[in-house]
Amino acid sequence: MYTIKPFSINRVMVEDANKLGQKIPFVYVLAEIDITGVKKKIKDYNQINNSQLTLNNFFLYCFSKTVADKKDLHAIKNWKNQLIVFDDIDVFFPIEKNINNQKVIQPLILKAINKKSIFQINTEIESFRISDHTNINKSQYYFLKLPYFIKKYFYSIWMKIPKMRKGIFGTAYYSAGGMFGTSKGWGFPIPIHSVGMFLGSFSKVEKIEKGDIKNVEILTFTVIMDHSINDGAELGRFVHNFKKNIDLHLKMFN
Repeated sequence: MYTIKPFSINRVMVEDANKLGQKIPFVYVLAEIDITGVKKKIKDYNQINNSQLTLNNFFLYCFSKTVADKKDLHAIKNWKNQLIVFDDIDVFFPIEKNINNQKVIQPLILKAINKKSIFQINTEIESFRISDHTNINKSQYYFLKLPYFIKKYFYSIWMKIPKMRKGIFGTAYYSAGGMFGTSKGWGFPIPIHSVGMFLGSFSKVEKIEKGDIKNVEILTFTVIMDHSINDGAELGRFVHNFKKNIDLHLKMFN
């Protein structure tokens, strides 16, 4: 006995993205950060201001600021082997939504995220999350239904035209698919961008500080870069600067 289920158009989209991403020479770094103080500050801010700012969206904001500090990180190579560095950072952010009582992944591209406040970003994401419509239009739907060998031809062109690639896929990748776990773990996504971040899981650990044992909450995360565009040393600098941006922008909640 078995059940036959349709392969959704959303899964086709993810499958195509994975095939494209497998051709990019990615380099990864695994890192973690103590977020005990971050969670408390945002929780206190939300209670005082009757706000619904999420921890995930705050980290996305800090990620965008870290990319903005060195925009070469999100550069796109064209067919002439030139690097095109856009002023605007467009982040590709896959979000799980409920559509027709089913959970599906829908991509949201946050345009010019480096020019938006944390509150604008939070509102845009949460509005998209609760909407009951799909952002795949009819032309995109029928294109995704085509055999991959046909789509592959178009993808190969789009990936070499920076403006078109930016419009379709964005210039940076961010995902928080692993934040629902309770044990320590990292993710290894296969995006199609020059720089990206994947938030892993939360885990509670004991930490010795000035002779005292404290319970702290750790968040793991993965930074991904296209090794043909960015050197491996940029990974370490990115992690350092990301943590600095968290400390810097957390002051807005004081």
